[in-house]
Amino acid sequence: MRAALAFVKENYKHPLKVAEIGVAEGLHAIELYENLNIDRLILIDIWSIYTVRYNIAASVHELVKSELTANFISYYDKVKNLFANKNNVDIIKGASLEVAQNFEDNSFDFVYIDASHDYKDVLADLECWYAKVKPGGVLAGHDYCLVWDEVKLAVDEFVKLHNLMLNIDKNFEINDFHNWDWWIIK
Repeated sequence: MRAALAFVKENYKHPLKVAEIGVAEGLHAIELYENLNIDRLILIDIWSIYTVRYNIAASVHELVKSELTANFISYYDKVKNLFANKNNVDIIKGASLEVAQNFEDNSFDFVYIDASHDYKDVLADLECWYAKVKPGGVLAGHDYCLVWDEVKLAVDEFVKLHNLMLNIDKNFEINDFHNWDWWIIK
């Protein structure tokens, strides 16, 4: 279980309105649904072909940049099938900033971002979706690490700009996929 989900599971027992921005094949969405007291789960992704930049740690002293093309078109159908009989789940295919306009500010208990890993996109998602989180709610995300340096840079800048306290998993290790979570409490 990812650290931000564990934090919310431990501290927020009431029925929750949750959004996941960047769903891919729905593996984390299933964890959200199965581990939280879900009133409403909103799953948002573009589910289309896009290219992202990432760094691969070749050694402690060297980072290698590369291009990765990810095709998420088939994932959309997989997610629809996974949640087909769940009346409290909405699956929305679209760009996160456009979809966000359909929701009121201060309306979500928990928003989890794992969408575009481009610096400008991450910062835009943070600004947009932070407004959608209720006071006392949680904004969180994945890939806060050197491998995804633009995500880390955007999160650090956002937290500093808004004078927020950043939480990361106390067991954070650069090579552990599940320990790359970050979260803030609004």
